[in-house]
Amino acid sequence: MKKHIGKLVNTDQRCVVVFMQIPGDDSHALIVSTDNLSARFEQALMEIVESAEGQSEAILAKVLNRRLLPDTGENVLVALHNAQLLRKVHIDQVIMMPQPNMPFSLRKIIEMMGGDSPSLSAEHPVIPDEKFNPHTQNNQALDSEQRLGIARNLLAEAELLDAEVRAKREKAFLFAPELDTKASVTRTSATRNKAMLRETAEPQTEAMARPKAAAKKPRTTKAAKNG
Repeated sequence: MKKHIGKLVNTDQRCVVVFMQIPGDDSHALIVSTDNLSARFEQALMEIVESAEGQSEAILAKVLNRRLLPDTGENVLVALHNAQLLRKVHIDQVIMMPQPNMPFSLRKIIEMMGGDSPSLSAEHPVIPDEKFNPHTQNNQALDSEQRLGIARNLLAEAELLDAEVRAKREKAFLFAPELDTKASVTRTSATRNKAMLRETAEPQTEAMARPKAAAKKPRTTKAAKNG
């Protein structure tokens, strides 16, 4: 999470907050817009913001007042003022972005830090943080047809992934068939079935192969002979 980085409500411009509340005017902040900042100022400013010293200090202006521009040796805070890059904006027009998708209104940050935030005004209404969350905006913008299309695309991708997984599994089993547990179970079952069939068939085969006993001739009685 990074301190001092935010953007403006009306223009969505990125900015660095130098003073969360201007001394003597707690309803306004002092910022530097970074979207159109020259390379020399942007590099120097962002290095200070992201430095350990910059991140440990609640008020960035204190650090800027201690640092010098590397090319001119000028005090950074004074140089920003002389270049007319410091802007005064109402605190409710600033959204802090400690992370890309984690917006917080500057007013809320001030209150969380125990500061005294000014009373609300109709001129500068507080806009909910959710308004600046891109995921929330994207979800609200999707209609049912778009959602259905996205779902179908995801299912198609899943089927392709399944096919790829099956192909890779089969290729792996070609190198090491013993790892194919399913095939091993199938082979074992087939072997067992064949053995059972042989055990059943062998007695029948032996019975068929055994020679049949010769039929006994009926005895001829003496009466039949004399007759």
